[in-house]
Amino acid sequence: MLKSLKSRQILKFFKMKIERKILTIILLSLIIFAGCKKDKKESSFNNYINYDGTTYAIDKGYLENWGKWSPEGDNNLDLTLVSNGISAVEVSGLLDEFIGAGNGIIFYMYTTSTTRLDDGNYVYDEDATEEAGTFEWANVVINYNIEDEEGDVDQYIVDGTVTVTKTGDVYEISFNLTDEDGKTVTGYFKGTLKYYDQDKKKSTKTDKRRF
Repeated sequence: MLKSLKSRQILKFFKMKIERKILTIILLSLIIFAGCKKDKKESSFNNYINYDGTTYAIDKGYLENWGKWSPEGDNNLDLTLVSNGISAVEVSGLLDEFIGAGNGIIFYMYTTSTTRLDDGNYVYDEDATEEAGTFEWANVVINYNIEDEEGDVDQYIVDGTVTVTKTGDVYEISFNLTDEDGKTVTGYFKGTLKYYDQDKKKSTKTDKRRF
């Protein structure tokens, strides 16, 4: 009788131990699954802007050639990356303005070419020397309505680097920047850029801001 009781107690002990192990495995699996889902959500955008730790989609890009603003300067190509809620309006084959609402970032880049961005790094140039391999002005907007000029974020960039490589017609662009409030702005874009050979007689260096 005692032996039978003892056997039942041992079996009960091992059963509880096994059940605890199974429960632990289930809980760990749920935690890992939740973590994977979170990671997937945070990295679900192929092309993106990450502003102060939060990621936002961008979907398309534009490149505007403005040529040289001064005889000693290099060529100014404006790079604009935006989400699908923002659209370009063309007039007589030129990019006239952007309309809509969404996320975007624009850089006033300087290159040796009038038709493409040179491969390499572009560094922020506070002195606006117009030298190839620099950008002199940049602005980032998040959930921004262009017509109302209102959004969650509308900030100038005051430091950082943009890296560009081009294979065929496809650009690969990454950036690591700091805005005027000291917040980090990073991002990535891979795709083609719609090119415009702009007529700078219709604009000046100071009034061609798009958003």
